[in-house]
Amino acid sequence: MNKKDLSVICFRFLLFFLMSSFVITCSMILMFHGADSAELLKSRAPLVFFNVFALSTILSVLDTVFRLYYESKPIKRILTGVQAISNGDFSYRIKPYGDLSRSRMYNPLIDGINRMAEELSNTEMLRTDFISNVSHELKTPLSTISAYCEILQDPSLSAEERTARIQTIMKSVRNLSALITNILRLNRIEHQQINNRRERFNLSSQLVECVLSYEPKWEEKDLQIDADIDEDVFVSGDKELLEIVWNNLISNAVKFTDRGGKLGVSLKKDGSKVCAAVSDSGCGMSEQTGRHIFDKFYQGDTSHATEGNGLGLSMVKKIVDLHRGTVEVESEIGKGSTFRVYLDTGV
Repeated sequence: MNKKDLSVICFRFLLFFLMSSFVITCSMILMFHGADSAELLKSRAPLVFFNVFALSTILSVLDTVFRLYYESKPIKRILTGVQAISNGDFSYRIKPYGDLSRSRMYNPLIDGINRMAEELSNTEMLRTDFISNVSHELKTPLSTISAYCEILQDPSLSAEERTARIQTIMKSVRNLSALITNILRLNRIEHQQINNRRERFNLSSQLVECVLSYEPKWEEKDLQIDADIDEDVFVSGDKELLEIVWNNLISNAVKFTDRGGKLGVSLKKDGSKVCAAVSDSGCGMSEQTGRHIFDKFYQGDTSHATEGNGLGLSMVKKIVDLHRGTVEVESEIGKGSTFRVYLDTGV
């Protein structure tokens, strides 16, 4: 309890004491004024009782009217706001009070409700955007599949043309499957309880395995690999989820690097912290793209849009946050990008 609240309580107690003293004093004056015998005092007793009752009733009525004006109006304002928000109007904000007494009593509650409405508004906006993005991402491959299935019904198609159309359909099916898989993964990650899946494992070995798993792809593009990975770096965390992080970062580095470019992977330990970095010599990204790179479905480079669905880096950010780590990106257009993930070895 702060000093302001204590002063309000003391003021109300003093006001109640003064009102009670006023009633008792008036009653005693009426009872003893001009009374010089016990019989007279006894005869005045009913009148004094009536006076005390009347004065108490008047003061009670005044106090009730005061409370109705002072307390019921703020409560009604708050209830109106709560009702509007519960009906789905997340833009509604309850107007706070400016006077000192009411502001101390009701504004903390009003501020809390307004913050809740703002969070609900943001959540609703994200949900709407998510549904819109998912619908768009699902519509593209389904439209391709539908169109090419109609083309395949043409009996005049040659074997080569038919094979090409079937390969396009298969590619769209794979993209659709990858999209659904990533949506399910992201949903699981967002509701993950990381403390229940922790284990201590060799991060160095995991990172090397992830790099080697992309060997066919970086050999196909004749990329130069620069690996600087400290040996036997152990961390505590969800091994399966962290593997998703490295696979996404390495996959993006290979995808955005031109033939003959460079790809770097490093892992360094500094006390209780580790830093894993994946860099490339690809197209890089602008500052504006860098600000949104971890948003769901965001794809800064539309030339590679058919190779992904914009959920990979969003998953990376969620997983690193679950491990109480941080992920940073440093990029320059035409000179490539570097993603750094910082983790605590004792997570």
